Amino acid sequence: MRTDRGMHDASLGSLNDSTGHFRSDWPATGPWLPPATIPLVTPTLRTVRTELRKAADPRVAASTAKYVPTARRVYGVRLPILNALAKDCRSGGFALVEELWRAGAYEERLLATKLLGAVAQRDPIRALTFLRNAARDIGDWVICDTIATQGMRPVARTHGPELFGLAASLTASKSVWQRRLGIVLLTNFAKRPGSRAAIRKVLAPLRSDPEPYVRKALMWIDKDLDRGSEPLAASHRDAQGVRRASVRRF
Repeated sequence: MRTDRGMHDASLGSLNDSTGHFRSDWPATGPWLPPATIPLVTPTLRTVRTELRKAADPRVAASTAKYVPTARRVYGVRLPILNALAKDCRSGGFALVEELWRAGAYEERLLATKLLGAVAQRDPIRALTFLRNAARDIGDWVICDTIATQGMRPVARTHGPELFGLAASLTASKSVWQRRLGIVLLTNFAKRPGSRAAIRKVLAPLRSDPEPYVRKALMWIDKDLDRGSEPLAASHRDAQGVRRASVRRF
């Protein structure tokens, strides 16, 4: 899914009692220059944390707090640096994915979801098991959308029925984040003409969901479902009363 754009980023330094975010020794002003990226010889939680601390920027942490208000324990690391780290950490495999997720900081978990996308095809069943467990502890829209798209896209290609079934079950959860996760997982199938009717059936009970994070996810998946069926799309939008231009992004 188009993951409510504007992903932001974050380090385990000392905790700032006034903001709840982690501080770093980076200056608050002056031009930002990306640190040199050195491939991690042995990617472990410890070495990853070292890199995150080096890259931590309080301005990025402040931006994350604004756009991802439910993010937990933010470092303040820019997305390009996280993407580079994900490439460097592929040799860590599932063990590192799981360790990063358990560590729990915002960037640690975001990195885990990106790394999952790189290793999921090695063992799709293990990736599905990881997703089931991780779904219980998702607390913000960025990590929710990233694990559902980047993290599980390889699994959608090889184990579609299993992933579709898990997504459908999540849409019935009492948790707003699990319902959103289920919707975003279904976007992996929304461009497949043969899956659209089944997706609409799964989503039907959510049409009256009052949660903004759920309604936003519905708006995005409807765009994918509507492609290639514009007459149906127009009537569907009218029936639902969706005024997309006026809905604020989050």
